[in-house]
Amino acid sequence: MEKVAGKELSHVWGDFTGKQKYSVVQQIVQFEQKFPSTRFSAYGNLYYADDLLPGELARILHLYTNASGVQTNTKFAVGPTNSRIYFDDGRSDVAVDRGPWKSASDYAIASAPPRDCLH
Repeated sequence: MEKVAGKELSHVWGDFTGKQKYSVVQQIVQFEQKFPSTRFSAYGNLYYADDLLPGELARILHLYTNASGVQTNTKFAVGPTNSRIYFDDGRSDVAVDRGPWKSASDYAIASAPPRDCLH
């Protein structure tokens, strides 16, 4: 993530009028309403493509593609998960598929082995 110039909302919230607070909450709600309709090319975590390790580059799925599936932007990519279920309690040493996955069913199948490590 990149640092954005400005002040943390928690530091100025108490100084806002009711109308200003309402405006901020309204903007946040409008932003959050867009999430359910957002479609990604894969399941995994979002990365700057340049931050992925060389071994991961073969598996990345580009975030922005056109209707034909052609990559249109190389700045961001969907890469492997960083979910704790894949790394806690020694599971980082277990060879499992950490993604990215092309479908929800691929993700569901891949998430079973890390859970099995708990037994």
